[in-house]
Amino acid sequence: MSIKIEETGDGVTCVSWPIDLYTGCARKTRKFQITHFPNYQMSSRIPSDYEMTWSFRNVPYNWERRGFHPRFSQEIQFCLKKVDATKSIYSFDLFNKERDVIPDCYFQPQTVWVSVDGGKFEIDYKKITKIILKKVENVSLLDNTERSWNSEQVEFTPQHKERFTFKFFLQFKIFRFNQMNAIVKQTTNYLFLEQTNCDFHFRFQRTSDKIGAHRCILSARSPVFAAMFQHNMQESKTGEVIIKDIEKDIFYQLLHFIYSGETSDPLTESTAQQLLAAAVKYNIQDLKDECASFLLPYVSETTAQKMCEFANVFNVKNLKEECEHIILLDIQMNNVLNLIIWADLHSAEKVKEAALNFARANSKTLFQSDDYEKMMREYPDICLEATRRMTI
Repeated sequence: MSIKIEETGDGVTCVSWPIDLYTGCARKTRKFQITHFPNYQMSSRIPSDYEMTWSFRNVPYNWERRGFHPRFSQEIQFCLKKVDATKSIYSFDLFNKERDVIPDCYFQPQTVWVSVDGGKFEIDYKKITKIILKKVENVSLLDNTERSWNSEQVEFTPQHKERFTFKFFLQFKIFRFNQMNAIVKQTTNYLFLEQTNCDFHFRFQRTSDKIGAHRCILSARSPVFAAMFQHNMQESKTGEVIIKDIEKDIFYQLLHFIYSGETSDPLTESTAQQLLAAAVKYNIQDLKDECASFLLPYVSETTAQKMCEFANVFNVKNLKEECEHIILLDIQMNNVLNLIIWADLHSAEKVKEAALNFARANSKTLFQSDDYEKMMREYPDICLEATRRMTI
């Protein structure tokens, strides 16, 4: 069946791959192409070629006849491979000039993950909704680097009667005009990295180090910095400010992004959360958006509630929606009452409504549980609301 490619926003491309349930194949590969930067005043659309593969291990002897089966799970593994075919296909000079201007990191996904509609994954007897693929680079004898993203082996069980769909999500670093300007003018190296003609300095409580910056650049990129320099504040008079609530390394990354449009080090789950908080404080919207997009694939059943609380505090809509989506898929008898309490305390209305409906459908069992008794003692108002809903 044909695949479907669509951009879902935030630099994420989704490749949907429908599979017939009783296909008699233990390994299947599809090739596809993604076009980069069609809306950034490029004279040409720049393509990249990929191939995606799923394969099974320990295939039973009657696989060709049986194929997938809703009653049986099977060990499955996914692979995404970048096919470096653009140089041989697109040889005209204009394409090459534009391709050379843009750093290679924009032509390969920074995160790849797979989900499934019409089935479920399991690892160590625990249900999971997405699999994050790890990046692998192999250098060939011709000095070419072959890039691929591979998953670990997980259990997969289809649930629909006719077909299901694997969805490969490729998250690319978002390309912006401010990044192109920084690359062309090399302002980052000259002004920031070499600390040339700095007229303002940041100091930190736990170290004697300082970082220099330029008022005009900070003011142009952050309304918070602009207000600091325009008003007759102590920092504006002394040309120096002490940063108390942000670690030096994180603040350095914040400043690097202000000058260049990117962080000097790759984001991690931890640094992305800290940088997002700093971006909100200094009102740097593009850094906030980039950190939020980076965190999306790291939302899982074990992190969704904490991440949702984080998204609430800093008003990150897309991250909150992803957290709620994961939580809604994981409502069970052993967590539904705790979810009602958590959703009420953190204003997660979608989760609360879904959990209340689940509780109503299973009210006889829940009334006898220890969690219900605990909710009566510790959260009587929430318990009253839940009880009224369960007795309708």
